[in-house]
Amino acid sequence: MGKVHDTTTTFTHRANIDDAGTSSDLPDYSAVSLESHHLSADICCISLHGNDKIRLIEAPFDLIDSIRETILDAWGPIQKEERIPPAHQFKLSGYPWVGSGSEGVKSRRLLYRLLKTMVERGWNLIQAADVSKDSVDLDAMFFERMTPGLGASVVDRNVDMFAVSFNKTDVVRLIDAPLVLTAFVRDVIAKNWSKGYDNKSNQTCTK
Repeated sequence: MGKVHDTTTTFTHRANIDDAGTSSDLPDYSAVSLESHHLSADICCISLHGNDKIRLIEAPFDLIDSIRETILDAWGPIQKEERIPPAHQFKLSGYPWVGSGSEGVKSRRLLYRLLKTMVERGWNLIQAADVSKDSVDLDAMFFERMTPGLGASVVDRNVDMFAVSFNKTDVVRLIDAPLVLTAFVRDVIAKNWSKGYDNKSNQTCTK
């Protein structure tokens, strides 16, 4: 598990006075103090690879177990697991990262469920980026878990999540959203999109 420690360096600025009594604004770094705030954070990464793989990098074993349970519940069977130090890789059945056809909704549900699991385990998403620029790799998501009791803000673990996806040229999907939010989005579209929406195409994404 990666570790980050937050240390603040304090510089003392002293005006330099020459023999003529003229002050120069150059800072004097002769008195430098290092003040550690003792904020410690664990860092880990979830990266998506190819069409069917999830890698956990620098993740503790209890988190790996939780992610495994989430995959089985939100997606289904896992073809293969292997250690690729410092990573643990899951190869899923099917092709979740193609994200189309009958697996489109299911793959988006898997992603938000992974994020929900991370939050429930005390991990906060701090950055998502395509770091490899490889055509077969997708985004990597970086998370931090602040050590409690050291003055750091700790993420609220009691969260509800759902997914919003934009499909084709004219479709908005709310996946596992509460009915009250579905009605709210419908009203927003009706008020702000001049062409409105097609009642006949409304579907509930729950499977």
